[in-house]
Amino acid sequence: MLKSTCHSTSVATASSRPGWAEEASGKLLLLTLLVTVLISVGCATGAGTGNTETRGTGPTTTPPPPVTPSAPNELPVVVGAGVGPSPVLNRPLVSVTVCLPGTSNCQTINNMLLDSGSTGLRIFSSVLTLPVTLEQQPPFFTVYECAEFENLYAWGPIATADVHLSGEKASNVNIHLIGDTTYAPPSSCTTGLSAASSPQTTGFNGILGVYGQNDYSCSSNSSTPCPLPYAVCTSSDGRPPFCTPTPQPPALQVWNPVALFPIDNNGVVFDLPGIPPTGATNVQGSLFFGVGTETNNHLGSASQYQFPLLAEFGGQTFPGGIDSGTPSIGFLNDSMVGLPMVGAYYSPADPTTFTVEMIGANGEGVTVALAVADPTSVLDQGLTADFALMGQGYNDSVVLGFPFFYGRKVFFYYGSQNASNGPAGYVAF
Repeated sequence: MLKSTCHSTSVATASSRPGWAEEASGKLLLLTLLVTVLISVGCATGAGTGNTETRGTGPTTTPPPPVTPSAPNELPVVVGAGVGPSPVLNRPLVSVTVCLPGTSNCQTINNMLLDSGSTGLRIFSSVLTLPVTLEQQPPFFTVYECAEFENLYAWGPIATADVHLSGEKASNVNIHLIGDTTYAPPSSCTTGLSAASSPQTTGFNGILGVYGQNDYSCSSNSSTPCPLPYAVCTSSDGRPPFCTPTPQPPALQVWNPVALFPIDNNGVVFDLPGIPPTGATNVQGSLFFGVGTETNNHLGSASQYQFPLLAEFGGQTFPGGIDSGTPSIGFLNDSMVGLPMVGAYYSPADPTTFTVEMIGANGEGVTVALAVADPTSVLDQGLTADFALMGQGYNDSVVLGFPFFYGRKVFFYYGSQNASNGPAGYVAF
């Protein structure tokens, strides 16, 4: 979600930063009405073609019920209006069922953002009514986490629950209850960022982050410090409430529920339809769990782009990423784009094409040709149209956001954090 380099490593890192309030943040957006993707194996041979189709600020109509899954490892995805006073833009939404461990006492939560660029299940505490148990450290400390994203921070305690995603189940999963106000977060969490306080301000009820295994590979006895620290908080010892940033062992960190499934746990597959140039509302697709584990998640002819990814543009090389949680194409900065604007959108007088090449560590590459046009008429009509929003990159990076996912299958294979322990992670399409 608007990460600067979320897919430039094989595991989620400190730079994984969802941009929940991109439009409100004043980030400049670039609207592309036509996006053509040319895939070249090894950046030289085996060229093929395809296209990326996208949606815009659609009307706030009630979406139809999601399609019925055809297999236990299929989770329906709806690109709909979300929650809050205005419709969310280019946001894949899913339903998650959370249960008290080992029981049938459960709650299903809709309108969860499906994010391939962050890791872990994060639910607004105001939405979750289930009496889940919070993680504790002796003698009377509650484990909290500050997850920093591009524009916002998410603060709240860690709890334990069983997580059901369609027909798959992960038991005793650590989840993050965000928007909590019991304790004030440490200043290291909040500096320069706004709080993710409620579904009404973000447009969704939480995040299902399906990238990698656990969110941070660090612990209290690790030589690698937590880049975005957990904290322990208390007010039970007679002192005023306070929180202290404290690294946590893996058992207390937030994990990707998919990685904890008994089967179909080595990755995910996004399968979103293309939409016509005339527009569409309430687009429906699927997320499949596992890569190469079932008949519905085989790679087929998809090319693999091993992490870390790089992006070449204008004769320069930048970190690159592919991220369903980002509603736009994160495209470097103003000085390298140089287009006029209408409001918050780049709007050239005539269509202008940019070319970016995304390259995997294995030498495989994909060339993305982005034809940018005037968005005025589409925005005035308020349509869910065939266009991609394109915004500033972050930390001089190129991130292909959710518009890239339309009209194709995109595979994320988790791989090993250490290449000597097994195959490296990759994205494929």
